[in-house]
Amino acid sequence: SPHAKLRAAAAEVLGTTVQNHPNAQEAALGCDAMGPLLRMAAGEGTDAPPTDAESSTEDDATKDKTLVKARVKALFALSCLLRGCVKAQEAFQLGDGFALLKQCLRVDHNRLRTKALHLARHLATLNMKYMNACVESGYVLAAAASLAGSLPRVLDAPVDTNAFTDEDIERGQVREAALRLMVDVAQKVDYAAVPKAVDHLRSAVVVEAINAVGKAYTRFGLEEKETYRDEMTLCAQLAKMFE
Repeated sequence: SPHAKLRAAAAEVLGTTVQNHPNAQEAALGCDAMGPLLRMAAGEGTDAPPTDAESSTEDDATKDKTLVKARVKALFALSCLLRGCVKAQEAFQLGDGFALLKQCLRVDHNRLRTKALHLARHLATLNMKYMNACVESGYVLAAAASLAGSLPRVLDAPVDTNAFTDEDIERGQVREAALRLMVDVAQKVDYAAVPKAVDHLRSAVVVEAINAVGKAYTRFGLEEKETYRDEMTLCAQLAKMFE
């Protein structure tokens, strides 16, 4: 459909239908659902104006939000289609899914980045074939860029939980998802089978991102440390691997 809202609604229906339903997953694959979902997640498609007599009053910012929402829904549908379905995972791999998924990380939208990072991490840890595809696509480097681009806002001390905005929380979710992906790759990759993993994990992009977020943590107060405890633990764990 040329209408982003319709694409988003269709993706949500598809995702809900196939979730934890092997027969529905098979049926969706039989209808070649993987290709359109991957292209939709990667950003293909515009938002055509309404076809009825009323003219659209949406400004460009609203249209951009609509397009991003459609991509978020495509990631939801992909997650539901891929989970537990080997055929879907193979179709994702054949469709160069990691490279297409990586394009989501280039968009300045926290929810889209978080979902794309979680989905890639889930797939990469399934087996070494997918791990290799993840690394070869440059996903580790892209995750590090997302981490560096989502540094925490340092609040004036003292703070309480009411001081944290939705933006603060969402940026924290991006950082944690990026760190979890890099930690899982570092822990689970077969370096002999995927030699490029060493180069990427020790690259300047990754090291500088870890240093930047680590430096931000040193300015945290007690409330911030408690709020972001999980991601701080992951960051320390990853930094220790570089020693």
